[in-house]
Amino acid sequence: MRRIPLLFTLIALTLTAVAQPQIAAHRGFHQKDGAVRNSIEAVRDAHKAGFEWVEIDVTRSSDGVPMVIHGPWHPNRKEGIWVQSSTKAEIQSFLLDNGEVVPTLDEMLQEVAKLKTIGVIIDIKPHNTSSAQDDVVKKIAKTVSKYRLQDQVLYMISIEQSARLFKKLNRRTDNILFTHGSYSPTWRKSLGYKYIGYSHTAWSKKPEYIADCTRLGLKSVAWTPNNEADIRKMVDIGVNIIISDKPMLVREVINKYYK
Repeated sequence: MRRIPLLFTLIALTLTAVAQPQIAAHRGFHQKDGAVRNSIEAVRDAHKAGFEWVEIDVTRSSDGVPMVIHGPWHPNRKEGIWVQSSTKAEIQSFLLDNGEVVPTLDEMLQEVAKLKTIGVIIDIKPHNTSSAQDDVVKKIAKTVSKYRLQDQVLYMISIEQSARLFKKLNRRTDNILFTHGSYSPTWRKSLGYKYIGYSHTAWSKKPEYIADCTRLGLKSVAWTPNNEADIRKMVDIGVNIIISDKPMLVREVINKYYK
């Protein structure tokens, strides 16, 4: 009879290990002095720190090049370098604070291909026209394929048109993270999407969606809790991936929770 409590203990430990959230460094790991978001250095540092994921932003330049930058402005040029209205050469003519230039997606994924063990969440920013939106989607898919990173990439998309185009291009839905806030887990499941994302405040208002995700076999993603209380809330409700500007703090909270 004494084996029964031990059995339940082992089951509980197994479930705990499965439920432990993964960490995504938002725009790379940029907490050290002089670090720059969305830089190659920040992605390398996220890999060195051992985070499972790194999130990067992609915006298309006026000459059609996917650039790793949040936008709309160049980080060091609030006047004159509006990303979607500037060429790649114009965007790269100014240095970032760490001495790099804004990388193209090709340059970034070339680096990721060397790192091998980190997943990349590519946040595709909205563009002014549907043709520009479709163009950046096609080029992102082509670049990911070029470096054979299909199994390491999640496409973070808020526009239904783009999500459907990705589905058509790669015939997969298990690497699409659809983030439009007005759609329920059940609706996303109906399209075959595997990942569902909301802000941490939205998850806090609808924690019952986590149970829906579990029932439907979806993976939940939250962005961007940056203080201990908000991070702890995401861990408490059972979010699968937490995107944060303070990934070390997320790790500390998770370690305390699962110790």
